[in-house]
Amino acid sequence: TSWSSEAKRKIINDYAPATLDQIDLSQCKKVYFAGGEPLMNPQHYNVLEMLIAQKAKPTLMYSTNLTITAYKDKKVTDLWKHFDSINLHASIDAVGKHAEIVRSGTDWNIVESNLAWIKQLSNVNLKIAPVISAINIWWIKDLLNYFNWVEVNDFEPVLADVNSIIGIGCIPFKYREPLIAVLEQSRFKDRYNIQRALKVLHEPVMTLHWYQFLTQQLVLDNYRNEHWFDNVPIKHSIYAESLQLEPWVRNE
Repeated sequence: TSWSSEAKRKIINDYAPATLDQIDLSQCKKVYFAGGEPLMNPQHYNVLEMLIAQKAKPTLMYSTNLTITAYKDKKVTDLWKHFDSINLHASIDAVGKHAEIVRSGTDWNIVESNLAWIKQLSNVNLKIAPVISAINIWWIKDLLNYFNWVEVNDFEPVLADVNSIIGIGCIPFKYREPLIAVLEQSRFKDRYNIQRALKVLHEPVMTLHWYQFLTQQLVLDNYRNEHWFDNVPIKHSIYAESLQLEPWVRNE
């Protein structure tokens, strides 16, 4: 939703909400609410209300960043109590002040409050599912330490396409050693996508996306009036590196 707004695009929805009224949901077994951010979608709340009205109790599945738990006058705090089983993947890519740097528009106090509430719910199975990318990996140690209360099997990170502009494959090899050390020392080191990340970081190959990535982050900082670049721990090394580039590279 926020990306669409920044790009001045209209979100196109090919599904007519009216068709939901024609579906018998009474025998529904599972419902998966995917992203963007499903808890910002008014249709999500309409579906829950329809399930409740038809006395259906499917397993609800979510991918959410937990920045919001309500839309206008409708709240999941009122609706979730009608369901016995909710599987929630919390897409939290950083913690504390870094959460607000990594994911634009995040208020960490709200996310933390929502986490505390959800941890108390007996009908919610919570898993932590950060997306590991070149945007947030610089602060992943804080994230891994923060979630030391999570069972290892309930930590299910996702790895952004390593060959994309934001993939960790774009990071120059000279910056990787501290990142490798953090992942290898983590109690979550044996999780599948942590192992995948380590494999990528051990490969002494750099894609051509590094400067595209930095340019993208600087442009977004300027557009959003935010400070990702100012907070990245290798900022001064990047400055020094840029001054040593050949003139033809600087001009591109």
